[in-house]
Amino acid sequence: MQPTISLDYAKSPVTPEIATLALPRVMKVRHNFQTPEIADVRAATKAELHRVGLAGRFRPGAKVAITCGSRGIASLPDVTAAIVAEVKRLGGEPFIVPSMGSHGGATAEGQRTILKEIGITEEAVGAPIKATMDVVELGRLARGMPVYMDKYAAEADAIILLNRIKTHSPWGHIGSGLMKVSTIGLGKQVGCNSIHAWTVGTAQLYHTIVEAFQLVRQTKPVILGVGILDNAYARPAKIVAVEPEALPEVEPGLRQEAAQLVARLPFQELDVLVLDEMGKNTSPGGVDPLVIGRPKTDPDGKQIPGLPNYKRVVVLSVTPQSHGNAIGVGNVDVITRRLASNIDWYAMYMNSISACAVDGVRLPMVLPSDKEAIQIAALACGMQARQNLKLVRARSTLKIAEFYISEALAPAVKELPQLEQLSELAPLAFNEQGNLF
Repeated sequence: MQPTISLDYAKSPVTPEIATLALPRVMKVRHNFQTPEIADVRAATKAELHRVGLAGRFRPGAKVAITCGSRGIASLPDVTAAIVAEVKRLGGEPFIVPSMGSHGGATAEGQRTILKEIGITEEAVGAPIKATMDVVELGRLARGMPVYMDKYAAEADAIILLNRIKTHSPWGHIGSGLMKVSTIGLGKQVGCNSIHAWTVGTAQLYHTIVEAFQLVRQTKPVILGVGILDNAYARPAKIVAVEPEALPEVEPGLRQEAAQLVARLPFQELDVLVLDEMGKNTSPGGVDPLVIGRPKTDPDGKQIPGLPNYKRVVVLSVTPQSHGNAIGVGNVDVITRRLASNIDWYAMYMNSISACAVDGVRLPMVLPSDKEAIQIAALACGMQARQNLKLVRARSTLKIAEFYISEALAPAVKELPQLEQLSELAPLAFNEQGNLF
């Protein structure tokens, strides 16, 4: 039985005085990003496979494992289908391996469900899906850390690493990409926990991933990596195939390139950022640290440069695709009862435990409605800020091409040529329950 938390108040913390706190008018704007996009994803993938010479990397009849993770990657079904088609054309027998660590409640069926929801099915991509949480130990690093791999992948004649390359935290030099999917993704819950447990509280996580990848490559037939870089609209900007031996040198540069493509709000300072939703499909950490500017320091306590400074962050809901996994909620200040009620504590805690990261699942202040959550966040900014509140409301940290800005930010429409006004200033439209939707 799932644990429950009572979210009813004997007495509402929102006093009549707070309930009448005026919120600023807002206008809708569009951020017109100048960003590349691939028109034909399957053709681009096929061209990359030809460029690096997929032919000859495995023998006819070989069983070829292709990794697929849990992120909300728009082009993943097409890229996967293109790889499957090429492997088949060359005489291989491809299959898909869910490669997402402890996601999906750390169950094989949960991970299969996630793949289905993002469009990865046997019918869609042309290859069977082999899902298990069973792993084999590949060996140990010099300091004793074990490295694990999914049982089906470990039995394959060849492995193709497929993943989006993206910043996972603002300090990691490789982020979430191909080497990470080979060690943490394919390592399932056991492998994910192993790497995090050996590096918790240090800045060595990503360097350890590289070490673990080298062991993976030495013990198993990783024949290629295929990375996806998304543009500011969360559409494919680049698809690149990389020889496995080159990944430790090439992937850090791809991660930097991907970070430059990430959509960010055009404001360095805000009083309140309101996000309609958060989730594992919007960011690896639920909310993108490059967008919200948190955490401010790396595990060694060093300041991370270039991050925005937003006083209060409010999140209203968790995406259905997250299946209640609201990890990252600990990095925001105020949430709604709706969001808290939809948390699957087991799934979120399993993800947190596997990553040895308890900060991200701390529960922020929970308010009954959207309006009250935003009012409390505004109140917490202080009287001076409230009188000229700089507020932004966006869909999520993944989708911020269109968003709402408060009256105090309205001059930015004329000052920033990339901003386009889409509506006139108007009050935030709450329903009878005090919610925006």
